[in-house]
Amino acid sequence: MDLDARTLMAVVASLFALSALFLFMLWRTHRQLAGLAEWMAGLGGITVGSLLLIARGHIPDILSILAGNLLLCGGFGVIAVGNRKYAGDRCQWAVVVTVLLALTASLVPLYDDSEQFQTRVIVFSTCLAIISLWGGWPLVRARHAAPEESAPAQRVVAVAFITNGLVCLARVAFELAWLPTEDRTMWAGQVTAFYYFWTVLIAFCMASGFPIMVAERLRNQLREKLGELKVAHKTAEDALREHRNFLTMISHEFRNPLSIVNAAAEVVACNLPPEDDESAGEIARIRRATRRLSNMVEGCLTDEWLMAEAQAIRTTSFDIRKVLAELAAEYGVTLNWRGGDSSYVEGDRYLLPVALSCVIENACKYGKSREGVMVNVQWSSEQVPDNRATAFFVIDIHDDGPGIPEEERSRVFEKYYRASQGLYRPGSGLGLFLARSILKMHGGSIEVVVATATPRPRPTAGCTVRLRLPCSRADGETKLALQESAS
Repeated sequence: MDLDARTLMAVVASLFALSALFLFMLWRTHRQLAGLAEWMAGLGGITVGSLLLIARGHIPDILSILAGNLLLCGGFGVIAVGNRKYAGDRCQWAVVVTVLLALTASLVPLYDDSEQFQTRVIVFSTCLAIISLWGGWPLVRARHAAPEESAPAQRVVAVAFITNGLVCLARVAFELAWLPTEDRTMWAGQVTAFYYFWTVLIAFCMASGFPIMVAERLRNQLREKLGELKVAHKTAEDALREHRNFLTMISHEFRNPLSIVNAAAEVVACNLPPEDDESAGEIARIRRATRRLSNMVEGCLTDEWLMAEAQAIRTTSFDIRKVLAELAAEYGVTLNWRGGDSSYVEGDRYLLPVALSCVIENACKYGKSREGVMVNVQWSSEQVPDNRATAFFVIDIHDDGPGIPEEERSRVFEKYYRASQGLYRPGSGLGLFLARSILKMHGGSIEVVVATATPRPRPTAGCTVRLRLPCSRADGETKLALQESAS
């Protein structure tokens, strides 16, 4: 055996060893992938078999010839099983075992006889051809189940296995047709040289093809998962839409009966004798219950409308001071404006008044009197994430009610949540939730602050809800310019 032949086999063994090592690292994190363990084990067997062949002349023939050829053929057999598992076929170890038993039975009486070299070549090539064709055909059939562009490595490996089977059969035919009388070694002759050139080529195909096949399978699994997530997302959206439609329908259906019940209770209350306190109390309970249900229905309808509006908010520039003045007059509360001469904001002129109305109505509901409810407005500037100074209107809405316990302040903006001190009052727990949702859509914020943090005139003890709303771009720049010139 000359140096070039040994170098050739060393290159083949190195390719198989590196590929087996890489597949082992993949197997540690993706053990569920079909065929990966078999490829790793098969490449390892081929590596050891190649090393035994390289060592021929330095180790006993039973190792270099018998064990080496069995490991080579067995490695291909294990890889072929991995191919079939990868393609989704049944795992048929009986075929591999049968071929290996036949090879063993043929090589045992021949491995130490140099005159039987061609016979060994014919037997080994026949067994390898059977295994190669058996392991390559499932990959050819399986590729049609996936898009053409999704499995290039699978096609390459399939072609390599089929071609290897055909090359082995061609070698068998050549050996049968031409039986020279002179003694030959496995390294002599042009046909043998071509065969080992093909061995290097198929080694490269398998060493690079199997890892890429693993990547293709992982990519396809990811695509399937993404498809499943899209279907699940669509299903969830459909269910949510059905839920909203059902809620809207129920709300509309409850609206009229509740109005009728409330109107009937008012009529009955008007016709009760003055001395019938018991009936008057029951009528009052009926009216409170219907009012509570009506508020909840209105809140549900408003929430549904808000969800629809959030998809396409209509932004215009309008005077927030005028809106606050109208709301203050409507609810009979005090407005203290310290926001400067310019009072324009950019937003939905229908949604923002709803948010302000929810907070003011909440203050009136829990305050002791309308006189104790104040709306204090000023403006301030702060840095936004891109380091730009932005002007905000700070709107503090204060009431003189019992206040909100500190441990409950972070939850009052949750949907349907009601503070413990207000459970006896009518309401649905949607007002502050709607206000926060609308302000968030407009780049603003809302929070509960302590009473001493509000601007003058200083309010009495109670609850203060602070709203922050960005000024319009033009007004904000004007206010910031005035602030810089004053400083």
